[in-house]
Amino acid sequence: MMLWLTALAVVVHLVFLKAIFDVYFVSPLVHGMTPQPMQGEPPAKRLVLVSCDGLRADKFFEKNAEGNYRMPYLKKMAELGTQGVSSTRVPTESRPGHVAMIGGFYEDVSAVTKGWKDNPVDFDSVFNQSRYTWAWGSPDIVPIFSRVKTSSGELHRIPHIFPHTYTSEFEDFVASPIETDFWVFDRFTEFSDAAKKDPALQEKLNSDRVVLFFHLLGMDTTGHTHKPQSKLYDENMRLIDERMRTLVEQIEALFAHDNRTAFLFTSDHGMTDWGSHGSGQVEEIATPFVAWGAGIARNRQMVDIEQADLTPLMSALLGQAIPVHSVGVLPLAYLATSAAYKKSSALTNIKQIFEKVHVKKNQKRSESFAWSFKPFGKMDEDELKARLMALEDATSASADQSAEEILASLIHTGLEALTYYQEYDRNYLRCLVALCFLGWMVLSLLQIFEGSSGRGASAHWSVKRPFLLGGIAASFGVMTILVAQNSPGIHYLYTLLPVLLWTIVLYKIFAGRFRLRDAGPMLLPAATLALGTEILVLTFFYRPAVSVGMLMSGLWTYFTARHLSTRLRLAWLGTSVLVALFPLLPVVGSSRNPHLVMIAGILSVVAMGYLHNMDRQFLQWDLQAYGVTTLQILVVILCSFLVVITSNRVDAHVSPGTYVHVTSWVIWGS
Repeated sequence: MMLWLTALAVVVHLVFLKAIFDVYFVSPLVHGMTPQPMQGEPPAKRLVLVSCDGLRADKFFEKNAEGNYRMPYLKKMAELGTQGVSSTRVPTESRPGHVAMIGGFYEDVSAVTKGWKDNPVDFDSVFNQSRYTWAWGSPDIVPIFSRVKTSSGELHRIPHIFPHTYTSEFEDFVASPIETDFWVFDRFTEFSDAAKKDPALQEKLNSDRVVLFFHLLGMDTTGHTHKPQSKLYDENMRLIDERMRTLVEQIEALFAHDNRTAFLFTSDHGMTDWGSHGSGQVEEIATPFVAWGAGIARNRQMVDIEQADLTPLMSALLGQAIPVHSVGVLPLAYLATSAAYKKSSALTNIKQIFEKVHVKKNQKRSESFAWSFKPFGKMDEDELKARLMALEDATSASADQSAEEILASLIHTGLEALTYYQEYDRNYLRCLVALCFLGWMVLSLLQIFEGSSGRGASAHWSVKRPFLLGGIAASFGVMTILVAQNSPGIHYLYTLLPVLLWTIVLYKIFAGRFRLRDAGPMLLPAATLALGTEILVLTFFYRPAVSVGMLMSGLWTYFTARHLSTRLRLAWLGTSVLVALFPLLPVVGSSRNPHLVMIAGILSVVAMGYLHNMDRQFLQWDLQAYGVTTLQILVVILCSFLVVITSNRVDAHVSPGTYVHVTSWVIWGS
């Protein structure tokens, strides 16, 4: 009996885990769209995109203690163009951020299985739509956009994208994190010198739709190791600013100051004061964005945008098709072009969005009965075509002004429609998962009650047969509907599993010898378990709930574990109270304090030594426990010293050394 229940438990919980991704993390990628080309003469022949990894917006826009900007040259360029805050989304990591700004969509969550580096699926990008792209930077970022996944699963380099990366071993998080950025600038200097002597390379560079991409990792590694509030963080910002001045001068000279180059400087994500990123704090989401050069408007006020909006902006500047997977909205305030080109670019943006809507709509329609399919209600395709034709025919200045408002309304309607079809199955799957979860909980409780009462369900075939036949009939009916709707394969599992669980539950309730009064002794533990589960869920949203849970755990043990000594129960309660204080403290600080680690190590050693000697008579006969406790004490002492040594070496800008790495890995492996 327990074997099948254990197997069923594993299956059910695996389904629950898979359901999290299918319900809440649906891939944003839709395939089968036709690229929508830009119409008209673009303002720029080439675009320079610089991504300063991990640079915080507040550090860029605010002045330092001396009243000066940390990046004065870039701030000067910002006054010649447009600046603002580019807002990214969770997860605030390097790959999702770069995919958003270059691909125009927010990351396909299946990429997490590849460590945010390799592409589990193929997607379009600004680089892919360009005529030529040269890229310099980290081996974790540049290859994402320079390789394509074939139908066989192999990765091949895209012919017109030329990547240049350093090795992973070159990255030094402690001694000199800015060296990776110097490598990028130095390699472009060599590239520029070589281009002047290579006619074939010059011909490529003088083409239209050329992209030069620079990924600067130094600020991210500096923030991780030395924290954003450190002097080194400010100093490295100054060094990058100086090298940016040189880079811009080199690019302008390379193209004979033809005023056909657009420059964009931004970051993929920010970071907390503690030097971490990945979640949704303001310091992590807000990144600086500066644009100047060909086609960029001069705005005195800051113009904030979403990170994905960079993709249609870059496409409009170069006059190329917007990547088909983009959900970005063209920020017209950034463009210094004719009204006709702005309107044409916005119309292209709308067509590209609604092309995705059209494909997604047909996909969902093919998976539903004609009578049950519910299209997006705000606008149908015929109405969209009519409004687009009216906008294309508008020629007067007043029409152009009103057209801009209509364009903004249309594109946001398109994004709403895309979200609608993206989440089309969400409520349906939620109900199935809820039924499955509820069925599993009821089945588990019935099994517990049966075990406590010593009563089981009848094993007679005449009793089992109606429930078995009913379950088979229900499963057959469900499969028939799913096959007729051409439903995805995973929907079969989500639909059939609740049928199986509730068939077993109904059999146990109506055909078994279970009686409600048998559940009496188990009601209090069941209620306590339910309350503990709810508190555990609350901890995801309210940190103080962790403190409540720890206090309840301490009190529960103190009053129920009567077989333990009073001294031990008081010790458990006291430590539970101490642990409950930590969730009430700030999540992260702005500086390291290795002395607290050393104090914690000393307290741990004292506590283990005290417990080690509580019952000497018992420990004399258990040499294995004696040896394990002694080893744990030595490991805690060693770990405490490793933290202090590493912190001191980081402050001195010196690598911790091989022996620290080896010792750490040995301790982790043991």
